Amino acid sequence: MFWSLNQFLECTNPKEDMKTCSLSDALFRKDEDDDDDVKQWDMEGINDLLGRRKELQIILTEKIGQVLQIATLTPRKSLHNKNENQPEKIIVGNTHLYYHPKADHIRAIQAYIACKEIDKCRRRDGAVPYPFIFGGDLNSDPLSGAAQLLLTRSLLPTHHDCWKYLEEFTYQDDHGGNDDEPRPTKNNSVEIDKCSADLPSLHLPPSFPHMLSGCGIPKFTNFASGFVETLDYILCSKVSQTEFFGFERNDSVPMPVAEDILKYSPALPNECMPSDHVSIVCDLDWKIYDHASTC
Repeated sequence: MFWSLNQFLECTNPKEDMKTCSLSDALFRKDEDDDDDVKQWDMEGINDLLGRRKELQIILTEKIGQVLQIATLTPRKSLHNKNENQPEKIIVGNTHLYYHPKADHIRAIQAYIACKEIDKCRRRDGAVPYPFIFGGDLNSDPLSGAAQLLLTRSLLPTHHDCWKYLEEFTYQDDHGGNDDEPRPTKNNSVEIDKCSADLPSLHLPPSFPHMLSGCGIPKFTNFASGFVETLDYILCSKVSQTEFFGFERNDSVPMPVAEDILKYSPALPNECMPSDHVSIVCDLDWKIYDHASTC
């Protein structure tokens, strides 16, 4: 992550303000935080699932190497004008979730843990919770479990596109795998199976703000042979009665269309676009909760 020192103060406490944490470590760590809002993060369903499925526990402890970076930034202007309508600090989180096409359930758990870790950082000073931006390659299309959790705040056991490979995906499936393997075909018509009662319901707690996408939902951010999908996101927290500060979308860079890519090659990367993912760029504005508008 990069930020402008013209806009934000230089970090003087990197141990606290620039964190990199393993998503696996965060998942299995026992929290002893007394903050009532942090305690609203319900890990019981996930812990029960891991207790019943040792193979999943092995994958998460021995195969998953993804990390979450979190930076706490102090806008310079807040030092000169304490009454200006912007927060004292903002949180920026960045991650790259697990890649395997049969691991939607793992990415959903990772997304939940990432939000939990961001929430801890934005509450650490005990004042008004800081707004946040959360982005990265989530390896998750808009209908996936992880994206649905982040955008709609809930993921139910009946979301079979998320949990359909829970029993099938094993440690051996990932050994020597590669990111070019075709993604599984979506199937929303699967009936509730006999194990759905054992699956967790994941919900972002009321104390955690709603999020919006700074770039909307593009038609695609990844263009590979046989697979074209949106996998990358820039999300930001919204204001509400309980969230005094937040962001709103101002603008975003236009995305290419398929014809722009097919001019040069059947897939990315090509001579004009050096990655298999398309960059997403957006402008966000500060937003402050307007009590008058709700009266």
